[in-house]
Amino acid sequence: MIVVWGDEHNPMPHADCPVAATFVFHGPSDADVVDSNNFDGGYQLGTRLSGLGHRRAAYLGPKSRISLERLAGLRAGLSVDGGDCPLELAVASPGVFDDAGALLDGLLERSGFRAGTRRPFTALMCYNDLIAATVITRLIGLGLRVPEDVSVVGFDSATPTWYDGPALTTCAAPLEELGAEAARMIYWRIEHPNAIRRKLVLATELVEGASAGKEVVDQ
Repeated sequence: MIVVWGDEHNPMPHADCPVAATFVFHGPSDADVVDSNNFDGGYQLGTRLSGLGHRRAAYLGPKSRISLERLAGLRAGLSVDGGDCPLELAVASPGVFDDAGALLDGLLERSGFRAGTRRPFTALMCYNDLIAATVITRLIGLGLRVPEDVSVVGFDSATPTWYDGPALTTCAAPLEELGAEAARMIYWRIEHPNAIRRKLVLATELVEGASAGKEVVDQ
């Protein structure tokens, strides 16, 4: 059995089961798990934004281990050139998948974001491409330009079919490989039922798009 489980805040009830199981993204401490390198993916996006001149970024994502790892990577990447994603610009909400537009509105209002006048951040990283697409659509609806007024990056390289904005700059999680390795781990577990539990972490890869642009930084 392969279980896709990405949120430790909604744990699966414990149930003894003789069937071999591998978890994708997140699983119990005594389970085999296959995951992607969320920190490094965030780091790649952070260094890319930093290389484009961005020094203050915001973040929008859920409250979960995966999300916090991606945020930590973003901060580490930005710090290479002295940038940061301050605490007040990092929005983490369990309902982000349903309310990304509303959470973005709140972030813009609280930070006093004004295109062409006051921009407390010049880039925004989203937990995944679905949220990024929702955010970009909302920004354009508010009369803001992407990436001229604010650059937006996503994660997973899984752009929604309904999205018609600028091509996303994102970090590709190896989704097919995650499934393949989970299947291999299942067969291995069947052959080695008493072996120590394993966790496999796969690399991610930066994907260049048009949603992130160069920011002019005053020296």
